[in-house]
Amino acid sequence: MDHLQSRPLLNASPPLEARHGYLPSTLRRTRTAKASKQPVPSSLDPDFTLRDPHGTGLAGEDLTYESPLLETLWDLVRHGELDKAIEVCEQGGEPWRAATLMGGRRWNMPGLTTDTLEEMGGLEGNRKRALWKKSCRAMAKNPTLPAAERHLYAALISDLPHLHPALETWEDLLWANVQYKMEARLERRWKELGGFWQEEDQLLGEDAEFAGVSMGGMDDIFAAIGAVQKNEVQ
Repeated sequence: MDHLQSRPLLNASPPLEARHGYLPSTLRRTRTAKASKQPVPSSLDPDFTLRDPHGTGLAGEDLTYESPLLETLWDLVRHGELDKAIEVCEQGGEPWRAATLMGGRRWNMPGLTTDTLEEMGGLEGNRKRALWKKSCRAMAKNPTLPAAERHLYAALISDLPHLHPALETWEDLLWANVQYKMEARLERRWKELGGFWQEEDQLLGEDAEFAGVSMGGMDDIFAAIGAVQKNEVQ
């Protein structure tokens, strides 16, 4: 998997300037509007533009910053640099988005296998991954979100159908399809383990997206890639 996520030679993630504070331009505009007794949004939480798509929206630099931010995050996730993507969110004044990306860290208990005995420590990752994935899938399907944002959350959960439009090269398709298989096999294994994972399934319902996907190997993956009608991967 590391090879599929490696960057081409001399290729780096898109540069992005740090932004100080949460939506600074929008906050300034709101303060100015309040001072002159003009209408202002009732809230400036991260979802305020979704609740009122015809409202004032983001202002100035905040609006122009969103697109390159999402493109950078997608690029980092595509190349297996999740921790760097979380750092970029925090530097860009969006710690709330960093928290959504943290859900992508798989739950792990050091010491369960012999190769982790020397790394004994606390529990790591997201134990409620199924709930997080359900939320990410809803975002990946939401047509009111920017395409780059939908693709970002589709990539985090290996939601191949909603990720396809963002896959531009044969290497992208291979990476996405292998991730898709791996996620499906993890899902199957968790169900076999039962216990907490079984209880979570009962509460949230089975993820039909991965039903039957875990079977098959690389031949199936290459066949799926060959069926994609894109000039870049022919």
